[in-house]
Amino acid sequence: MNYQCIGDTKLLDYSHGTNGPPYDQNDWEMISLSYFQFNKELVPEPANRDFHDSNIFVWGENEVGVTGYEYDENLTQNFISLIGSYSPVDPIEVEWKVFRLIDKEDYPNLKEIKILVKTKYVPYSSWSEYAEGDLDSEDNFLFYSQQSIIDDVMSKISS
Repeated sequence: MNYQCIGDTKLLDYSHGTNGPPYDQNDWEMISLSYFQFNKELVPEPANRDFHDSNIFVWGENEVGVTGYEYDENLTQNFISLIGSYSPVDPIEVEWKVFRLIDKEDYPNLKEIKILVKTKYVPYSSWSEYAEGDLDSEDNFLFYSQQSIIDDVMSKISS
């Protein structure tokens, strides 16, 4: 980042690296555009909902569910078996929940599963989306992979 412009709130820029190492680099060469790729269709929640209705479950609002998805105990257990004791905030233990899209036919562009994570034993912690993906015919998890896209393109180029 270019900290010389920190006083001017209208200007935020990346450094071109003209000051050289070890404290300066060309940030423009370091940006990975793949980081900004989204693999989901964002669906806003209706604004006129009653947020105090305990029968409405929305991720992030009452820590119970995801709108348009249903909790799947079997997929949750399969996911926990797959990752073991992994925690994205190691050494803090976490809880996992896997939700499956209820109506895939009406929402073909949405990912079939959403995986939520929440820290254990941490006051005021809430559920956060960890990943989303699809399932194959045997309910194996399929997640976005930049390498699989590269491999697919390379196979098409070489054939």
